Amino acid sequence: YGDIAATEQLQSARLNYRNILLTIIEDGIAQGIFLNPPALNVQITINSIIGTINWTLYDLLVVQNQNLEPEVLATQISSHLLRSLAR
Repeated sequence: YGDIAATEQLQSARLNYRNILLTIIEDGIAQGIFLNPPALNVQITINSIIGTINWTLYDLLVVQNQNLEPEVLATQISSHLLRSLAR
């Protein structure tokens, strides 16, 4: 906050992150893997994924003071989240 360059970089990274998730979800819908809208609200889904990742990282790193194994965490979170979008 207050650092214009850092704020712009953060906004750009956030938009890129959301676009990556949007592409994954749209591809899954197009392939018939995920539910179709309106049963699947894409923006709520993206917010849910980001929220789950943020709270999981906070819990692991801050509350439990654990080390992070990114590949293991990514596998656990992605299988949980993507399963909930399936038909």
